[in-house]
Formats: sequence, C-alpha cells, structure tokens
Amino acid sequence: MQNTQQVGIVKGLYRYPVKSMKGESINEVQVWWHGFEADRRYAFIRADNASRFPWLTAREVPTMS
Repeated sequence: MQNTQQVGIVKGLYRYPVKSMKGESINEVQVWWHGFEADRRYAFIRADNASRFPWLTAREVPTMS
C-alpha cells in the first residue's frame, strides 16, 4: 500500500479558451500532460511585434478581460 498525502482541495475549475481573456467556470474537464482540454487554444498576436512574446495580453488592453 502506498502512502498518500492530501495537498489541496479543488474548489473550482476554470478554463481560458483565449489567452488573457475572461475564463469560464466548468464542472469537469479532460486533463492532459499539457493542461486542460481547450485551455488557451487561441491567442491574439501583435503582427508588428518581432519579439519572442508577440501575444497581446489583458495587461496591455484591460478591455479584453
């Protein structure tokens, strides 16, 4: 028999289909090695940005959230 230890309690699940936009409350979700199914599947990018981080975020445009 394996020893186990409780490390937390899940009180809610939220998925963010579009990076940096408002999440949605969900009752259940398929979890994969890379995260929740359909989480952050889409993102807005700044086409004129050649940096390693071209994604547009709600920090820059608060009305996105």
